[in-house]
Amino acid sequence: MIEHLPDLDFHFQDMFRCLRPGGVIRVGGPHGDNAMRAMRDGLHEWFGDWPTKRRSLGGRLENFIFCKGEHVTILTESFLHELAQNAGFVDIRTCLPKQTTSGDTFDVAIFDLEEARDHELARTLIVEARKPGSRV
Repeated sequence: MIEHLPDLDFHFQDMFRCLRPGGVIRVGGPHGDNAMRAMRDGLHEWFGDWPTKRRSLGGRLENFIFCKGEHVTILTESFLHELAQNAGFVDIRTCLPKQTTSGDTFDVAIFDLEEARDHELARTLIVEARKPGSRV
C-alpha cells in the first residue's frame, strides 16, 4: 500500500525510528519491474482490467501503475532497496508474496493479504529489511 504515500523517504525514516533494534519491516505494492517486463513481452492478460476496463496493453499498464491517480509512485526493487538503505536498514531482501526471508518474524495472517497468482512474474513486490541491533 506504500504506493499511495507521497513521501516514501519520510515514511521509511519513520519506520526506522519507530522500530526496535533488530526489528524487521515488510513493505510491498505493485511490482513495477515486472509490469515493465510484462509490457515489453506483450503479456496483455498479466495486467487485468481494473480499476477501469481497458482493452489496450498501454491502458492496462496505466491501470496497474497509476490506478486512477491513487498511486503516486512506481515501486521497483532497486527503489525500495535504496529507500530502506537510506533510512538505515540492513539485510534488505526481496522475497516472493506469501513468503518471507525473516523466519517466524511475521504473523502468517499477513500473507493472506498478499496476491500470489504467479511467482514467475509476481504482481506484488515485497521487500523486507532489518533495523541494526539486537532483538529485545
